[in-house]
Amino acid sequence: MLPRVMEAYNSKLSQRNKSPDQMDSIVSINKFTEYIYYYHLFFTSHLDDDERARLQKSSDYQKELINKISASVICNEHGQMNVRSFTAAVSPEVLGYCILSNCLLEYLVIIDRPSIKADILRGLFQTAFITIKAMLNLIGASYNINAITLWRQLHEIECVIITLNHAESEVSEKYYNYQEFYNLEYGDNSELKEKLDKEKSLYKDKIETMNYKEKLDFERSFVNYGWLLAIKDFRDEWNHGKCRLDFRNGLQKFAQQSERFQAYREASKIIHPSAKILVLAQQDYYFFLIEQISKRLYITLRENLFTL
Repeated sequence: MLPRVMEAYNSKLSQRNKSPDQMDSIVSINKFTEYIYYYHLFFTSHLDDDERARLQKSSDYQKELINKISASVICNEHGQMNVRSFTAAVSPEVLGYCILSNCLLEYLVIIDRPSIKADILRGLFQTAFITIKAMLNLIGASYNINAITLWRQLHEIECVIITLNHAESEVSEKYYNYQEFYNLEYGDNSELKEKLDKEKSLYKDKIETMNYKEKLDFERSFVNYGWLLAIKDFRDEWNHGKCRLDFRNGLQKFAQQSERFQAYREASKIIHPSAKILVLAQQDYYFFLIEQISKRLYITLRENLFTL
């Protein structure tokens, strides 16, 4: 199959008066093999062994597969929009952080602390490092604006990790249990709503002192940030109006990461369709991301990871 796909690929290039050495990139044999594998998997994964064997022997199927793959290779490998690149996936500043993320992911695997808190933090750390790797892949391909979207997610995860790591185990359980309340957005569930109302009733004295707008804000934010009220210090500050159930004045502030809010807000401007993306140069995004990744890996995540 591989020689036939490559032959069809060269033939299609010839029809365009091109040859492989004239293209902007060289398609490796491994890449051709990858296309063959996943195309075949796509068309046969739903079949049983006998049906798959019959289809593989079909000359019509083989011709169709060869035609689709050879055309896809040309369109996908040579028809990409050229993005001005400032780095690459194998550049030391990108590759180094990727290697470090791999090492820390391996460290997570060997941690054996049987507790709900450790399990939840381990899952959050794993998500954080995978997010960093995804950001690095985008940076290496010069898709820096897209990587900024993931940085906002990473920063939110970071604030949750810091908060849970310094709180009692009961807070981690509360954080985990609150996740089921998101299901209320997708339909009525009387049992789940009753559990949510029971959680809210714990703070009825405070709710009674709120004005209409404050009550409305409380209702909207409780599912996302209500678990923070399981922390006594946070609850005391909330009762005295020193913090709120939101990201900026709640989670981020309590995690002592308020100095990052300016960067978080600027990232929001960039990922939304504002003129900001027309003003900033690609290297500005790049330097912002590298700085943020270094802070996340070498400061916050490192300090909290090794306490598991």
